[in-house]
Amino acid sequence: MTMFSLNARFACLVVLGLVVGGLGGCGDDKPNTPPTGQVCVLNSECNNPLSCSFGRCHAPCMESRDCPTNQRCVTSETKVNVCQLPEQKTCKYNTDCLKPLVCARDLQCRNQCLSERDCAKGQKCATPDMVCADPDEVDTTGLLKNTIDGSVPPPPPEAGADGGAGADGGAGADGPVEMDGPDPMTGDGPAGERMVPNVEIPVEGVMAMPPSIRQGGSGAIVITGTGLATADEFALEDVRVTKDMVTDTMVRLSVTVPHGTKVGAKALSFTTVNGRATKAAVLTITAITAGPMGDDTMNRGTTDNPFRTLKRALQVATANDTVALLDGTYRVADGETFMVKIPDKVTVEGQTAAGTQLIGPGESGGAVNVDGLSFEGDATIKNLTVSAFRYGVYIDKPMSNVTLNNVKAVSSRTYNVYTTAAAMGTKITLTGTDSDYSKSQSHAILLQTPNISLTSTGAAGPIGSLANGYGLYVTGANTTVSLQGFTFPENTGYRYAVYVSSESNLKFDGVTFQDSIYGGGAMSTLEIVNSTITVPATTNYGIDFVGNKLTLRGVTVTGSRYGVHQNNGAGEAVVRESTFKDYTSYGYYLTGGKLDMGTATERGNNKFIGPATNAWGLRDQRQSAVISITCSNTEFNGFRPPAGKVTAMGTSVNEMGRYYIQTIGNSIEFFEL
Repeated sequence: MTMFSLNARFACLVVLGLVVGGLGGCGDDKPNTPPTGQVCVLNSECNNPLSCSFGRCHAPCMESRDCPTNQRCVTSETKVNVCQLPEQKTCKYNTDCLKPLVCARDLQCRNQCLSERDCAKGQKCATPDMVCADPDEVDTTGLLKNTIDGSVPPPPPEAGADGGAGADGGAGADGPVEMDGPDPMTGDGPAGERMVPNVEIPVEGVMAMPPSIRQGGSGAIVITGTGLATADEFALEDVRVTKDMVTDTMVRLSVTVPHGTKVGAKALSFTTVNGRATKAAVLTITAITAGPMGDDTMNRGTTDNPFRTLKRALQVATANDTVALLDGTYRVADGETFMVKIPDKVTVEGQTAAGTQLIGPGESGGAVNVDGLSFEGDATIKNLTVSAFRYGVYIDKPMSNVTLNNVKAVSSRTYNVYTTAAAMGTKITLTGTDSDYSKSQSHAILLQTPNISLTSTGAAGPIGSLANGYGLYVTGANTTVSLQGFTFPENTGYRYAVYVSSESNLKFDGVTFQDSIYGGGAMSTLEIVNSTITVPATTNYGIDFVGNKLTLRGVTVTGSRYGVHQNNGAGEAVVRESTFKDYTSYGYYLTGGKLDMGTATERGNNKFIGPATNAWGLRDQRQSAVISITCSNTEFNGFRPPAGKVTAMGTSVNEMGRYYIQTIGNSIEFFEL
């Protein structure tokens, strides 16, 4: 009996599950009629147990040792494993192989794979081509070997003039290779270039495998053509390349993409005796990418082959990398393990702020102890929704720089942004007009860390609590806040949009407040410009300030009993171009400190618009003779007082609905400019 008939008999027994020969047509030793290799259309045209695959009769197999010597077990187009015929084994181009096989770099037709699960039993998924190979065909690093001398071969060229992949990111010879040599007449050229004529070199194809690589990944580039034996000085912009093999017709380069490499298409350049050649867009570098259609085990983590989870992407990211998240949801049910810290100096960027959603276990409404985003150090977060966590953004590292750009940290079970006492010296920057820090169950943003700063540039969106917290709560000493463009929605619970209880410096520019501001801390400063403060008439204060210095410029305060309450004997306030209206008692209520509403040299240009009776624009209730209030170019219900000093001499000065001075010895000095 021949080796073939023995192997065929064994294959048949395995496939049919028989242990006794002669059953089902597998028990005889007579030649196959028709034999293997015979042209066929149906299985019935092949002698049992042969099957019709790739248009010919093939012996079945489970692994390559079921096949005759030098035949490989491959998976056919009908998902049946068969022994590959010798005449269907070798190739030069992918088109030489019958589908679904492809032409691998060892010029043999093989199945493609992402892991060993895609291959016949016992085979490996060889890199970098990602094709199935028997163990003796793969080196110790997993690379496919040359079947002749054991070396790692280059990939085959694709059929046709384009030499490989085109616009999809893999390079092919679909355009001339540009030369950058010296002038053939004068010999002038860039320093260090060979003084040879500027002519095209015969490069037939440039192929990257894979066509895209993530930051921190690796791959290969193969150049085919003629006269390449002297090729040298290979450069792929900011990506590292190393020569693996050079012949007259082929160059193979290993590609190592450093972490932090700038994403985008990279051009390859090199020199030959004919000059320097450049081929644009040979390879595309992508961010470390995850998406709902990805796979943490099988995929490379590129834009076209993403991971599934943020967790997996963060595991391979290091400083200066970008982790890109495609639109979709990222939940524990999707494989996420939250509270994985973002590495220092890593950017996490969603596809869109509303569409890329990290959703915590609190979405059902219950209490949770799981946080959304936390950091090892500096970080930038872009275009991302973070909701239903205990803390949406959790910061506990000192001296960090955290930028939140178009981030929607919302609906947290406690705080949307939370800083611990350990985060001293940290800087938080809010940017992006698609920002949102609203609907927290407690305070939207809590800054309880000394020497921390919160700033914004070009940002807009809401900052607020559902009911039982403040939009912004500052308890850390020496905190600096500078916010632009945000809205603080009405809070039906604690009634404060901003609450400051420590010595801090705060500035709000172009901000809409729909609830009160409390400025505490005896040495605090509060500056509000080009903003509006609107509160219900039943609320005590629009601004309740007990700090050191208050500045209002271009501010409109609407509603409340007292538009502004200033209460610090050592404090002072400067008010310009501001309006106080619809107050029920006093537009400005002064119980301590100094008040400048315009001077002899600088117009105040303020307005008080209140009820005609039982309300006053200004009430001075300081308890002893103090420095006069100064006021210029300011109207009280349409009345502008004439220049001069008005002093309370035992009785109150009372212009009903206009201005009011109560305590003996206090005065207002009016100027008209």
